[in-house]
Amino acid sequence: MSSSDDQQNRAIEDQKMVEDAEEKGISPSLTSSNSMKASPNEKIIADLFRMMKRHSVDLLIEKALCANGVPFNVLRSPNFISMVRGINCASKDYKLPSYDKARTTLLDECKRDLEKYLVPLKDTWFINGVSIISDEWTNIKHKPIINVIASNSQGSVFLYAETFEGIEKKEKKKLKSIDKIVPSNVLQVISDNAANYKAAGKEIEKIVSHHNLLRRVKKCWESLATTVVLMAWNEWVRNNEVGVKNLGEELAVTIRDDQFWEKIDNILAITKPIYYLMNKFSDGEGPKMGDIYEMMDCMLGEITNAMKNSYHVADHHKVQEILVSPSEKMNVPMHCLGFSFNPHFYDANYLRMEAPCGIPRCLPDQDLEVVKGGNDSLGKNW
Repeated sequence: MSSSDDQQNRAIEDQKMVEDAEEKGISPSLTSSNSMKASPNEKIIADLFRMMKRHSVDLLIEKALCANGVPFNVLRSPNFISMVRGINCASKDYKLPSYDKARTTLLDECKRDLEKYLVPLKDTWFINGVSIISDEWTNIKHKPIINVIASNSQGSVFLYAETFEGIEKKEKKKLKSIDKIVPSNVLQVISDNAANYKAAGKEIEKIVSHHNLLRRVKKCWESLATTVVLMAWNEWVRNNEVGVKNLGEELAVTIRDDQFWEKIDNILAITKPIYYLMNKFSDGEGPKMGDIYEMMDCMLGEITNAMKNSYHVADHHKVQEILVSPSEKMNVPMHCLGFSFNPHFYDANYLRMEAPCGIPRCLPDQDLEVVKGGNDSLGKNW
């Protein structure tokens, strides 16, 4: 028998001995012997097998994240890490909770645990106060949604997110959050009005640009009147094309028309109060709530004075309606309350000044309209 056959027989015998040892068990004395200790190569092989098993589990997790649209940031979440550790410590026969259990009993229990966790934070609302922060966005169905968060120096709490339609319903959603917290604890309400500000900015830009254009044209009146009577102007008009010639003659007639300049004066007088009001509220300096009511009232009075003896006196009612209509959508009672709390309007020098339309000024707490608006604001919000 050759040596190769002997080696093969010995290998078979060794394999049988290993199988018998695995079936019968190994003696404790053998496990402590040097012959049973794992060699470096065996450790490397064991580590490789563990790496392969871990990679296969990692791949299963990756597939689950991608198939269910879960962001990869969840792998950094402490809650997700705690979940994995809990599964590792669970028994081998552990099974995931059912769909119905997850959406009912477990969800309710999780909500109760979270409310208990937030109790210390919510207790600080009575001591430190709280700010209501709201943000508006649109979901995939193009429905407007408002998010509401309560925040103070100790932390922030997400209250709710709900759909709304129209300005009135949106404001009711904000008032709901105030009632939920207790109004006396609310310090301020902060909302993101970037879209509204952008639209309002375009309208302001139109009005201001038109007003400034008319002011500049008015300042150039003498220069324009002098230009259209010069020989050079007349020659330039005669020697030009028919279209330019007709336009030049019409321009000269307009510049010589006194009624045209009188209309510009009337327009400037009517838009001047609006122009200065917009400049006041767009300068971005200081609080505005205490000044809105008084400035709106003065603006309407100055426009009334400007339209008394103008060509547009018949349009006074229509202009007032256009200006008052947007203000009715605002919180006028809150503006009355801010006006009554502003110390400037109790100053003797201010009270001595005559209001537009010749109406004498009085203390805010003696103005029936202001008192009624302030009481309505307190009754509505508190």
